[in-house]
Amino acid sequence: MTNEEVLNLLAVKAFDPFPFILLNLVLSCVAAIQAPLIMMSQNRQEEKDRQRAENDYKVNLKTEIMIEDLHTLTVVCFLVVRKMICPSTMTL
Repeated sequence: MTNEEVLNLLAVKAFDPFPFILLNLVLSCVAAIQAPLIMMSQNRQEEKDRQRAENDYKVNLKTEIMIEDLHTLTVVCFLVVRKMICPSTMTL
């Protein structure tokens, strides 16, 4: 058999003729299986993002408190040093 004869034989006996009903069915089944998997994956990612955001908030809050404490300590140290250097000009 030549290539032309094979092509003619395949063209005459099409597995799924023009409206492609079988192909449409297969693609619909694949989409029906994929949709829940994609949704579950998105939900898991959303949960991870929520936990990461909550952790970032806690870290930022702790850092802010530490910076405020350092600032207070710096002001107190400055006042103590200033009082040691110029005790007569110090008024609180």
